[in-house]
Amino acid sequence: MKISVKAILAAVVVGLTLVLGFAAIFGSKFPAPPFPFMAMLSGFILSGLIVGFLSEGETVVEPGVASILTAAISYPLVASFELKAFGGLTDAQFHINMLLVMLNGVMLTFAGAWAGEKLQRTYELAEGDQSRYIEWGWIISAVVVGLAVSMLFVNIVFWLGGWAMGLFLVAVAVGLFFSGLVVGWRSPGVTIVEPAFAGFITVMIEIDVFKITLDPNTTQFTGPYAVVGVLALGLVASLIGGVVGERIQSNQETKKM
Repeated sequence: MKISVKAILAAVVVGLTLVLGFAAIFGSKFPAPPFPFMAMLSGFILSGLIVGFLSEGETVVEPGVASILTAAISYPLVASFELKAFGGLTDAQFHINMLLVMLNGVMLTFAGAWAGEKLQRTYELAEGDQSRYIEWGWIISAVVVGLAVSMLFVNIVFWLGGWAMGLFLVAVAVGLFFSGLVVGWRSPGVTIVEPAFAGFITVMIEIDVFKITLDPNTTQFTGPYAVVGVLALGLVASLIGGVVGERIQSNQETKKM
């Protein structure tokens, strides 16, 4: 897999310009945090879309990698702006919401880059090319399976055993394991990267749902350590599932020979 450093640097410049610019403009204009948060997410999406559309060849990975750097740089800078929109938030509320915005921004940058490549018609022109980085169809499939299994399993586990963070983590891990397993087993060739991306996206969607519905104004259930812990667990579980799925597929192909 060849990654363009030039594309990464370009994506970082575009991302920082949009994310920091939108945060400063809308954070100083509006008195409520949803507006600059939404604007920053828009900046992440647009940065991926612009770089994906204007760059040569498939450059979805590069904006995604750059978005991690953009998020790491933007976080402390936005905090230092002391914007009017965040005046009503406590320090804990500000930091957990900023962390979620940055993590969602990373996820949405990949989506923006993919959209840019579609607008550039990269995938249509390169159809049949086996050197493509990522199979997005399998990522979407894994996200669907992961959401369905983990959300159902969370409810079943809580119904049987009551609320406990440990049970929640087990339920999420089981769902992500099955999503990786299905993709690794059913997809042609080696698809280990796809379950990892799908695991990240699935966990972020579940954290967003959890935050919005259960913990919108506090950090009781979605503190920074909990968010990072669930993300790490989801990535590991989906990768293990992908490896197991690939092993099953390999054994089946061996038996047919």
